Order: sequence, then C-alpha cells, then structure tokens
Amino acid sequence: MRLNPIVLTIIATAFFSQCRTKKQTVVGTKTVCINYTETYCGGAAPPEEMLREMRKMKPFANQQIAIYKSNSDDFKPYMYKTNENGEVTLPMNLGNQVFISCYPTAENYTLKPKKKDCYREFIINNLKMADLTSRDSIVKLYIDIQCNPCIPLAP
Repeated sequence: MRLNPIVLTIIATAFFSQCRTKKQTVVGTKTVCINYTETYCGGAAPPEEMLREMRKMKPFANQQIAIYKSNSDDFKPYMYKTNENGEVTLPMNLGNQVFISCYPTAENYTLKPKKKDCYREFIINNLKMADLTSRDSIVKLYIDIQCNPCIPLAP
C-alpha cells in the first residue's frame, strides 16, 4: 500500500508539531531580608528604655515596601510586603539592582504640593540598593529609619 505524498506530509507535520513544546520562561527570584533600627520622631523626650529598644536591630516584619527600578521616583513603585522575618521575594526580571523604600508612599499623607516634592526628595535620598545578582542566596539590607522632615512630628 502506497501513501499519497500529501497525506504523508500532513501526518509528518502533525507528528513533529506535537513533539515541539514552547519554551516556558522561568523567572528566577531573589530573597531580600530587611532589618532596621529607627530614630525617635516624637516631640517630648522619650524614656531611655524606649530609645534603647529603637536602636536594636530587628526584622522589618509584615511591612509594605516600595520597589523602584532606579534610584528616582520617576517610575511608579512596585509594592510588596515583607514576611514575619522581614524577607521579601522579588522576581529577577525587575533588574540587576532595585531600590527599596521602607517609608510609606506620599499618597498616605495629605500634603501640599511643596511638601509632596519634599517628601519625594526624602524618599529618593533614602532608597536602599539591593543587588539581585548577588551570589548570596539572601540579600541582606540594614536600614536606619529616619525622621521625615516633610511630615508633621508624632505627638
């Protein structure tokens, strides 16, 4: 029995198209661990015990962070949340380096335009760079949360 060349071509094409699979792009991830200390931003002098506690390094646990692809706020930040250990897993396709802000975004405050500009400048000056190409399995960042001069002091 002889197969028609057209039928043979259709069968071969169907067989080989089944063998080819689409390459799926797997995006790698990198874990960033954020630990912090903080500065007292209230009015009245706090007790020494409170200041000692604020100076202790602790995980930035269960907190919103803003991720920028550059060290400016020209781009809308990607918002992530850290886990109970202060860790966040970021996709590698964000870039080789990302810039992290642990401060609330300006949208959290009702600020006049001049104060918004001040706040944005404060954020830009306090971005922390995380190198996602690091050979370390976890990139560790240590941040000292500063008082933001652009928002009212805590009472």
